[in-house]
Amino acid sequence: DLLKLAGTLHPKEANQAVNFEENAGQVKDQHWQPRPDVLFKGRSEGFDFFIRNNGISYQFARVLRRKDLRTEERELQGDGPVGKGAHIPDSIATYRVDVNWLGAQPTLVMEHGAALPGFTNYYDVAMGQDPAVGVRQYEGVKLHGIWSGVDVEFFSRDGVLESDWLMQDPADHRKIRFEVKGAALRIDPDGYLVMTTPFGEIREGRIQADQHGRPVEVRWVLEGD
Repeated sequence: DLLKLAGTLHPKEANQAVNFEENAGQVKDQHWQPRPDVLFKGRSEGFDFFIRNNGISYQFARVLRRKDLRTEERELQGDGPVGKGAHIPDSIATYRVDVNWLGAQPTLVMEHGAALPGFTNYYDVAMGQDPAVGVRQYEGVKLHGIWSGVDVEFFSRDGVLESDWLMQDPADHRKIRFEVKGAALRIDPDGYLVMTTPFGEIREGRIQADQHGRPVEVRWVLEGD
């Protein structure tokens, strides 16, 4: 009776694979405190994403102001000439949208795909905190038991972040409810869930469903947020 719901997040451009990096303590909040609720993080074209134990967050950054970096200053720093008129970011703004899974179970079973070559070490930690070393990246992530009988799998297709929701009992699709914080919501004529933010729009894919390989009628239902 397996029912599958599939959705695609569409950034402006997508031209490389999406990787999923485990959080081994390197993810911090704006106060430099650890975020153990973040399980994996990654980047798709134009935004960062954070898979949490109760949802997923999308974070965007925009350069508000740039400043000139004079050639003489770069040469004094030993970096060599860069030519007149070089600019570097002077002020950056970030914006985050949280998609929370309403009524999700407090404990999850995590499963990751194949590990990618290499690892990363993070030493930029607050005083008294251990560095995060040997941090691995994976091809995909699967979380079991978001709700009883409901799993979710995140993966990359053609450089685009995608997700599949899997239900052993088709009736369990009624358990899937999202609360969106940080964006105004609407459903466009093509069936996409559109999240409007000060930094632009996020289009959560035109959802699709199949059961035993046959398509099932499905649509987004919007109730407030």
